[in-house]
Amino acid sequence: MGQRLWKSRRLSKIYRDMIRRCYNPDDKSYRWYGGKGIHVCDEWLNDPSEFQRWAFENGYDDVLTIDRRKSNEDYCPENCHWISGKNNTKFKSTTTMISVNDIPHTGREWADVLGIATNTINRMLRVYPTTAVVEFIRRRLADPARQCEQGQSWLETYHIDT
Repeated sequence: MGQRLWKSRRLSKIYRDMIRRCYNPDDKSYRWYGGKGIHVCDEWLNDPSEFQRWAFENGYDDVLTIDRRKSNEDYCPENCHWISGKNNTKFKSTTTMISVNDIPHTGREWADVLGIATNTINRMLRVYPTTAVVEFIRRRLADPARQCEQGQSWLETYHIDT
């Protein structure tokens, strides 16, 4: 299918990226898709216009991204839907959910709730034990006005030992 036949350049790019992730070992994301045995159904692979038709009949919009409902299964009409980029990122296999007081959030969501920089919680999880990060979230929820002093970590600010 020629590029000029696509109704949406963005949709054409989504299709090409999906193919690349699944079939090009040199693609940076291949290990999470093709390397894990994820493929594109024959219907879409052999006829990109079928993918385009499916997309427009199933709610495609330029602000949405394609998502597989079951992350260990192929790209196909039965397993795909359109969701916001924020939700797509939230449900990646590499996303860590942190539950505090029985409330689950991603690190980015907790950062928003706590009023701190976006990547703070995810950075903390790479350096400190999860128990310390959970305790920080608990204490920050209880005392959200406390500010981190220059040269001090958030854990030091809330007197949390690691």
